[in-house]
Amino acid sequence: MILDNEQFILIQEAAWVSESGKLRSYSGRGMYGKQCLGFEYSDFSDAILFIGHAIQAFPDEWELMFRRTSQDSMGLGAIMYWPDIQINEKDQDFLDEAEDDEDYD
Repeated sequence: MILDNEQFILIQEAAWVSESGKLRSYSGRGMYGKQCLGFEYSDFSDAILFIGHAIQAFPDEWELMFRRTSQDSMGLGAIMYWPDIQINEKDQDFLDEAEDDEDYD
């Protein structure tokens, strides 16, 4: 599944509810460089908030969208990611730019 722009905006709004979490593209174990939707967080309560708001944003599709959820540890935090959910190219560029900006803060 590739998120269209409207779906991406809803997911992004769900991520903004959390205090420490952020959306990013991610290539997890066994994905061989393929990028997917990821949510990075340092506090598990932010992950719960994100999922709760995402379920509200996608009441009919959430079970299918989030069926295959994976998680990796990232030093002090973690990332949940969904190998079956890709981000369209325009929104991928937005996430990459936001991540680059954060690296230089």
